[in-house]
Amino acid sequence: MMRGTREWADRRLSIAALIVYLLVSVADFGWPTLRDPRHYTVGSGADPDLFIWFLAWWPHAIQHGMNPFLTKLVWAPDGVNLAWTTSVPAAALPLAPLTLSVGPVVAFNIASLLAPALAGWTAFLLCRHMTRAHLPALAGGYIFGFSSYELAHLQGHGHLNLGLTFVVPLLALLSLRFYEREVRATRFVIVTALLLTLQFGFSTEIFATATVWGAVAFIIGLAFNSSGGRTRMLRVAGYVVLAYALAGLMLAPYLYYVVKGIADLPGLISSPIIYSADLLNYVVPTPVTLLGGRTFTTVSSRFSGNYAEAGAYLGLPLVALIVLCAIKYWSARRTKVLIFSAAAAAAGALGPILHIAGVEIGPTPWALTVYLPLIRQALPARFTLYVTLVAGVMVALWLSDEHGKRWQRWALAALALICLAPNLGAPGRDTWRDVPAFFQSGDFRRLGRDENTIVVPYGYTGDSMLWQAETGMWFPMSGGYLGPLVPRSFSRSFVTYMLYSGPIVPRYRICLRGFLAAHDVRAIIIAGPDQEAWGWLSSFVGSAGTRTGGVTVYRVPAAVLSDSREAPVCGRFLLDQFSDLVQAAKRYTARGGRLSALTPLRAEQMDLLAPTYGGYEEPARANWTHVLGWLGPWGADNVAVGVLGSSGEIAPIIERYRRVAKATYFPYPNILSGPSTPTGYGRLVMVFPADLRDK
Repeated sequence: MMRGTREWADRRLSIAALIVYLLVSVADFGWPTLRDPRHYTVGSGADPDLFIWFLAWWPHAIQHGMNPFLTKLVWAPDGVNLAWTTSVPAAALPLAPLTLSVGPVVAFNIASLLAPALAGWTAFLLCRHMTRAHLPALAGGYIFGFSSYELAHLQGHGHLNLGLTFVVPLLALLSLRFYEREVRATRFVIVTALLLTLQFGFSTEIFATATVWGAVAFIIGLAFNSSGGRTRMLRVAGYVVLAYALAGLMLAPYLYYVVKGIADLPGLISSPIIYSADLLNYVVPTPVTLLGGRTFTTVSSRFSGNYAEAGAYLGLPLVALIVLCAIKYWSARRTKVLIFSAAAAAAGALGPILHIAGVEIGPTPWALTVYLPLIRQALPARFTLYVTLVAGVMVALWLSDEHGKRWQRWALAALALICLAPNLGAPGRDTWRDVPAFFQSGDFRRLGRDENTIVVPYGYTGDSMLWQAETGMWFPMSGGYLGPLVPRSFSRSFVTYMLYSGPIVPRYRICLRGFLAAHDVRAIIIAGPDQEAWGWLSSFVGSAGTRTGGVTVYRVPAAVLSDSREAPVCGRFLLDQFSDLVQAAKRYTARGGRLSALTPLRAEQMDLLAPTYGGYEEPARANWTHVLGWLGPWGADNVAVGVLGSSGEIAPIIERYRRVAKATYFPYPNILSGPSTPTGYGRLVMVFPADLRDK
């Protein structure tokens, strides 16, 4: 009876803890979003639109008997294998009734609010099991569920897949209980397999990194355990392997398309060097926390990547608490395992090159993973997830000790929690998503279901993914945004990059006709404030645009679709562009311009380059033009000129300028030496002496 009463009390306290975390999540993320959950989204940028689209896609595909792993609704007519995208089926399927009843935007916001609360709650369950204390476990769960990692990914860019981390503490808890013989083997294998399947459906990346970190923690546990403990750990490992095998069977269709999609991957989807944790980020906050705000931006702005990936911050009080806890309880085996496991994750998060305040110091052991299959695609900065889990457990252990002055323990823990408090005024915490009436009123039905459409603003520069989802996936798009994976016919087309850059200026428009024909585009929808700048499309396609529902729709006639001149036309255009950049560099050096200050924008300001090129003002992109040409210094005495194109398009450029170039790179950074014939697609960069002459 006593045991039943205690278990009921524990359940009530667990429910209370979940309610507390939900209230905290609403307070942190929910107020602006809940005012209008159909138009505001948690996070900023294009990524929330991406996850909203996925939440709509899975029920749509199942309802219409489509293969949910392949879609031709975006990047039509080629389509995309979704197995290597962040498609979150484990979230989309349970939320399908909500998505179908109130829309994918509301479903996304609810999922985003649930993510940190559930993460905190499952970490609470783990901490309570290890400490048998509720309040310390509540604090430990908060450390994990509302860590800088979680804040950065959710309120920074709405990374739902990376915010759904609640499975990780459950896997640790289940393994611990099986080790302690509280769970039977059959139940352990089945539940672990289900949890692994669920995590794979949330994020294949977290599935992979959790597997790696779990293996490292297992090896560390073996090293510090007793002989009898090692035997029990090996038994656990054997059943974990069985659970992975069972999960593999359940995931077989998904895994089939994962393997099938490997051939379409670039070498690296994203740079592990750029998206690595800066060593100072562990103690220096970014603007996502209240303490960070603008106080430390002189340092945090140097961290590589962006604030959504700079989630390593623990804060000095929490670091001090972990150190004190380690010193006091070092004799305990679990302390050693926790500390070394956290250290391994923290070191892995630093990536292949150590950064301190944005400065590259030197290579780290993680550099070896660049040569390993699959795990090489994981971004190192995201290993901080496991550091925060250990930190939460350490806080719970620290607070559950009833010896000594408990108020001092709680004071330090309270200070650590305060340092992690979110910045409610941080930019990008929530974003208003404007949906033109065209996509809501039914006007979109004027488009045929099989008519490929271009929507501007294009891809990640606008909300086209959201708009398509709002129409119930009515029309396919010859564009879109599914992360960095883009079909080759689009990624190797110069027109794709022109569409990203905004309204196409006159000298570039000739390339568009072949693009429309190559992708069988039947309609172009122009939304947003720049619709007048696209008025030239009327004469270009030979039919007037129709203003309706806040957008302008242009129909593309059959005469345009029969044109297949994109490659040769754009090849001549790229040669002209490259020559313009070369001439600008010649005139700049002839005038005695300082080589280190040469940029397209500077050349434009000096009337050396036509304003149609539009040099970037941002320092990180200063040497690029808006249409992806390159102009700038190369070392102390050389100048570099570049364009983006395919081997067929850039071959005339190389033929004309190779004899006066000091070096030729294509695709950059591969050097093209001697009479080699260019192959492939990418950036052509040719290096010339500062006093170059076009002989």
